[in-house]
This record gives sequence, C-alpha cells and structure tokens, in this order.
Amino acid sequence: MSTADTDPDLQERGGRGGPRRGGASAAHSDLRTNLHANGDVTARLSRRSRRPRLVRHIHAEWIKLRSLRSSRWLLIAAAAAVPLVGVALIAALLIDEDGSTRPRVFFDATFIGAQLSSLLLGALGAGTIAGEFSTRTAITTFTVAPARASVLAAKAAVLWTVTVLAAALAVGLTYLLTSWQLSSHDLATSLGGAGVVRVLLGEVLYLSGMSVLGLAIGALVRSTAASIGTLVVLLYAVPLTLALLPGSGPAQFFNRWLVTNTLTNFTHLRADDLLLTPAAGAAAFIAWIVVLYLAGAIRLRRARI
Repeated sequence: MSTADTDPDLQERGGRGGPRRGGASAAHSDLRTNLHANGDVTARLSRRSRRPRLVRHIHAEWIKLRSLRSSRWLLIAAAAAVPLVGVALIAALLIDEDGSTRPRVFFDATFIGAQLSSLLLGALGAGTIAGEFSTRTAITTFTVAPARASVLAAKAAVLWTVTVLAAALAVGLTYLLTSWQLSSHDLATSLGGAGVVRVLLGEVLYLSGMSVLGLAIGALVRSTAASIGTLVVLLYAVPLTLALLPGSGPAQFFNRWLVTNTLTNFTHLRADDLLLTPAAGAAAFIAWIVVLYLAGAIRLRRARI
C-alpha cells in the first residue's frame, strides 16, 4: 500500500503532491465569477461607446456644470435678480403714481433686472469654457475628448437648456409678483393682452441667448477675466458711448444693431421706431450668437491648448 493511500492529507489533496479538490473547485468558481464580472463591465463600456459622441459629451458637460459651486451661484443670482429688481422698481414707481401712467409703462419696467442677469449669465457661459483654460483642465478635457467642436457644442447645449429653464422661472415669477403689486392700482397687464406673451418669450430668449454668447466670447478670448471684461464693454460701455453721440447718422445706425438693442422692441410693449422690428431684432440677435459661436469654434479648433 502506498503512502498516498494511507496519508489523509495526500488523499485530501488528490494524491501525492496533488492540489486540493476543494481548492481547485474554489479557484474555478472565482475564475468564472471574475470572467462574468469582466463581461458585465465590458458590456457596459461597449454600450456607452456605442452612444453618439455628442451625447457622451453632453453628459460629461452636465456633470461639470452642476459640480461647480461658482456656476450654481451665478445661475441662482441671475435667476433671482430679475424678480428682485422688478419688484423693487415697481414698488418705487407706485409711490409717486398719480393715476396718469399707462399700464404698459409699468409692464415695460418690470423686467429691467434682465440687464443685470444678462451679464451674470454671460459670465456663466464664459467661465464654462474660459475657466478650463485658466485652470489648465482644458488639457485633460481635450485629451480625453479630442473632438473640440463636439465638446463646445455639448457645452452650448447644456448651458442653453439650463438657462432657458432658469430664465423661464425668473420671468414667470417676476410677472406674477409684479402683477400682484399692480393689481391693487388697476395697472396690471393681462397675460392675454396684445404683445404680453411675446415680451415674456423675448426675455427668456434674451437671457438664455446671452449665456451662449458668453460661451462664444470665452472660446474666443480663453480667459475668464478678459471674457467678463469684453461682456461689460459690449453690454454697457458701447451702448452708453453711442447714447452720448448725436442721435442721427452713424451712431443711430450702429445703435440699432447692438446686441443689447436688437430685442428691445421684442421685449417691450411700447415700440421704438428707431430700433429694429421684433422679427428683425430676433433675427439679428440670433445672428450675433451664431457668428460669435462659429468664430469661437474655429479659434478653439485651430489654437493650441
């Protein structure tokens, strides 16, 4: 009789120097488990890789936007500025109201806070792309996603969607609060009144469009501070300078095509004959965004990171 037949340890291991039967079974079980888990991971990665590239970039940009504290606070401040300024201004105007002011005058003053919000949303858009160059995270972004035009389009899509929702909330809340203020003086403007819905939609278009305009400027300038400075010049310095010049001639011509004035007749009940019509103004505003966006995309594609 051999030692293997009498030695229980060798019998348990399956013979002289052989592996344990229980150990072999456990090893095979672990191997099957690992292969199954790896197969699941590979399948998930394969499903993700089959997604359209733009969809993957949009998902990544949404995570970036909601993860940045500065972006959240800028969005909240921009949305809050419209109703806060509107309610405060209407309250001030009602103090000296003597009954001679027409309701449309108060309605046009309701959304004056959009001028401040447009700068905040423009800064939000500019920081979305320029901030990556300032912090040098653009190197990682465009190494992982070399399709720069697709990344910029994803940023624009996420930014526009978020700001449309925020602007719609801000404009709707402002209209409700100021209408409640004005109703006690019989100065409220009905939602069914001529041009009221157009004005509300125009304010949403203006605010959301300014965020994409800021993104385009950020892609061109590639510096957060310089982008905000450019927005201040474009939104405030240039219009004020033209306002100081004589009202006729080149100043009047350029004034009507300024990005801040293109939608004036779209977002006001009282028309200004010196400015563009609502339809022409909307087309000009969109043209501003498209031209600057394309210029930013070309700059982003050709320039070194």
